Amino acid sequence: MKIFAAQKRGRRELEDLEVLIPAIGLTTVDEVEELFEAFYPGDELTERTARIIQAVLDLHSSSPAAPPLPNLGQ
Repeated sequence: MKIFAAQKRGRRELEDLEVLIPAIGLTTVDEVEELFEAFYPGDELTERTARIIQAVLDLHSSSPAAPPLPNLGQ
């Protein structure tokens, strides 16, 4: 639904997409589009929405990995 909203509202959905896309494990625009089309058959992502999604993916791909948890002798 947030992707559908981004089709109309653009960057106003960015914060939610930044949380939701990585949370469900999507890593490419094609994966996001496949999910979108499963719920909205016949609809396609607009170029603008695809760019927004790519920006979200780029943000998360360049984020450093979390450091490993320390071994506390367990």
